[in-house]
Amino acid sequence: MAVDEATTVSAKVLGSMLGLSAMRVQQLVADGVMSREAKGKFPLVANVAAYVAWLKDDQRRSVKSAAASEFQQERAEEVRLRNADRKKVMIEQAQQEAIRVIDEIAGPLRSDLMAIPAQVTDDLALRRKIEERVDGAFGAASKRAFAAAKRVPTAGNALGAAGAEKPARVGKGKPGLSAKRRRSRAA
Repeated sequence: MAVDEATTVSAKVLGSMLGLSAMRVQQLVADGVMSREAKGKFPLVANVAAYVAWLKDDQRRSVKSAAASEFQQERAEEVRLRNADRKKVMIEQAQQEAIRVIDEIAGPLRSDLMAIPAQVTDDLALRRKIEERVDGAFGAASKRAFAAAKRVPTAGNALGAAGAEKPARVGKGKPGLSAKRRRSRAA
């Protein structure tokens, strides 16, 4: 087949020469990339040149590349946000577990320590002095724990939700009275 500027071919032949389907040739004509002379007739040389120019079009490729890059950046940001949310939930769960463990240890420890003066001495003045010192130590520890919790937003919120505006006495009764003395007074 001799080819010159006037040679026309069908969409199927043009497509097979370019590695495209006839339907894709029709789409490229509709998009203005290729041209058609008459019904079913496509100028071969002009359309091959137009298709090669279209493939080499830097602006079209850069727009397509920029759109793909932007999409990839958006997906990466979405993944980062999802991971951050998961980490936040995991951190909050770990903080809640840590608070539970501390409560589990500190509550009974206070009761145990406040019972020691009555177990060690019968001297009421000495008992009260020891109980006041133990109570003072727990008060100072409570203040330090509350200050530390305020530095960690989620832990501070968890404590604030429990109504802890300021450190308060843990347990019942008046300071300086052992559990045994409180029971004897109540009777």
